[in-house]
Order: sequence, then structure tokens, then C-alpha cells
Amino acid sequence: MRLPGVIASSKTGHTGLTFTALIVGAGSNTGASTGGGGVFILSGTLTLGAKYPIVVGVVGSGSTFSTSSVTAGSGAYSGAPESNPPGSSIYGYNGGGGAGGAGGAGARNANPSPPPTYLYYGGNGGPGLSSNITGSTLSYGGGGASAGTGGGGTDASSVYGGGAGVSRSSQNGVVIISLPNSYAGTPTVSGILAPAKTTNGSNYVFTFSGTGTGTVTF
Repeated sequence: MRLPGVIASSKTGHTGLTFTALIVGAGSNTGASTGGGGVFILSGTLTLGAKYPIVVGVVGSGSTFSTSSVTAGSGAYSGAPESNPPGSSIYGYNGGGGAGGAGGAGARNANPSPPPTYLYYGGNGGPGLSSNITGSTLSYGGGGASAGTGGGGTDASSVYGGGAGVSRSSQNGVVIISLPNSYAGTPTVSGILAPAKTTNGSNYVFTFSGTGTGTVTF
């Protein structure tokens, strides 16, 4: 079944080209720990010579290729702040921000230390979604960790789309497109930076990491 927004070559008379795209929204940047960007995998057939819209998100905004889009993660916490322990004026927050895509939720904060300190430890960020589209298995859209009075959690590993956390600012989104190496052309882009080109087996991989809105023609 042809995917929405992917133009079938039989309707245009142009040569079609199979592709797979990894679309990652930018991570959120609000709150003590924030969600990773959404992650979506799109596959189908491109029409050579056709112009496709593309958006690479920055600071909480979504990314788009063709008419398929993903948004940034949402929710600063995976739960409400803990109540103050008796006799204490300090508290920690529940776990890290939600992860991107199908990665999973952030963890709750660790148990407090005994009285009289009642220290809480920040929760870890939720995992991102792993993909080997570039030839290396990497994580995208990981959640940010939360801070606590006893120490912060761990931000989930993420190369793009990670939410802001204890030791990381929000990460920009990315659009990565994999094509058979029978493609001999060079993408023409407008309004956005040209992609980096690498090789993964019998495929060429084009990584659009420069944020902005534009078009691409293969």
C-alpha cells in the first residue's frame, strides 16, 4: 500500500526509487526533565525529480518529510513531585522525561536517604528508539533525567531528538533518508542545509541535520 504523501512513479512516468526515512522531532526544553522527540520510520517510493517538503525541528518542534511528521516529546515529569518528608523542607522530583518513539517512560526518583537528610535522587530519562539506518546502531529521542536533592539521574543516550535533562540541553531533530546505491544523482535542496552523504552496505544515506524548513528533490 502506498503511504500518504509518497508519490507513486506510475502516475508521473518518472523513475521511482524505494526509500526508508527516519524522522526525529526535536527534544523538549521545559521543566526539570523533558521528553525526547518523537521518532517515526517511513518507507515507500519516491519520484525522481519531484519536490518534497522537509522540516528539521529545533527546541521542541516537530520534523517532517513529505507529509509525514513527528512532534517533540511532551511532559516534563513521569509523575508529580514527591511530598516533603516530615521535618524537611526539601524534596526531589519523580523520574525523567518520557522517551521518544517507542522507547519507554522515564524512571521515578530513587528512594530518599534516611532522616534527618531525606535526600532524593533524580530519575533516569526514558530510553530512545534505536535504529541502524546509518550503519551504526544509535539511539534517537531519549528522555532527559530529573534532578534531585541527593543527585541527578542519567539522561538517556541520544544522538538526535533528546530531551533536556541534568547534563544535556535539548537536542535538535533530524531526517535521515536511505536510498539504494543505484541512485546516481545529488539531492537538490532549497531553504535548508544540504545533507551529509554516507554509505551503509548497498545503500546511500543522506542525513539532514541542519534545522529549518525547505524542500528536497532527488
